[in-house]
Amino acid sequence: MNKYIVFSDVDGTLLDSKNKILPSTLYSINELKKKGIDFLIVSGRSPNAIYPLIKEYNIKCPLICYGGALILDINNNILYSKVISKDKAKTIIEYINECNFDLTYNIFSYFKRIVPFIDKRVIHEQELVKCIPLVGTIDDIKEEGVHKLLLMCNPNQIDEILISLKNKFEDFNIVKSSNILIEINAFGVDKGIAIKEYCLINNISLDYTIAFGDNYNDIEMLETVKYGFILDNAPSDLKTRDFILTSSNDDDGIYNGLKSLNIIN
Repeated sequence: MNKYIVFSDVDGTLLDSKNKILPSTLYSINELKKKGIDFLIVSGRSPNAIYPLIKEYNIKCPLICYGGALILDINNNILYSKVISKDKAKTIIEYINECNFDLTYNIFSYFKRIVPFIDKRVIHEQELVKCIPLVGTIDDIKEEGVHKLLLMCNPNQIDEILISLKNKFEDFNIVKSSNILIEINAFGVDKGIAIKEYCLINNISLDYTIAFGDNYNDIEMLETVKYGFILDNAPSDLKTRDFILTSSNDDDGIYNGLKSLNIIN
């Protein structure tokens, strides 16, 4: 007998507007565990920015990180990885510097986060995800490549920056994930593809998949699964798409979605 599997974004979905997990959400996760239904976190965050969260709430589950570029099993073994080569990442960083965009970039590779300097944006992100970055350059990355470049932008310029980057670098997956964040991954990396990879590795039918998301980097995930729930705190244009609308991240969105499918009581 096939069992459902549930995937959830973190920021704006698993977490409420105070960056906490609601009691109803934690109840839902525990009920899924009791029923033998797997729950996975799917996030643009690095593993090190997810670990403090799952430790705080005693959640043990596989992780899809960096928007789909890295998949870890429940014991943190690497199941899948797709990186941007360091040379290509350097080219993007050089362009960002040449354009003098009002942003701070972050370089992520496996369990490492590097920033060129510490500013108020880095400090804010550090406080949010409880992950301290290293100050350095891409040359400090000794691994074979970069899983993600995260750009923390001036919200008044982010759309202009996004258009410029997309026009310049067509062979990358570049997406706006909030009103201040742009994520850059290798071409062919998104949450939907990662879910397909995870299901293929574990022989899981997509007919039994459920996902929850709230932003543009969740679109492919919600389109891939059988039941894609968009939370009511999502941008208005996403709520008009062919997703299932549930309540907001402050109003029991995950619980209400699972309850509507009779997955939990």
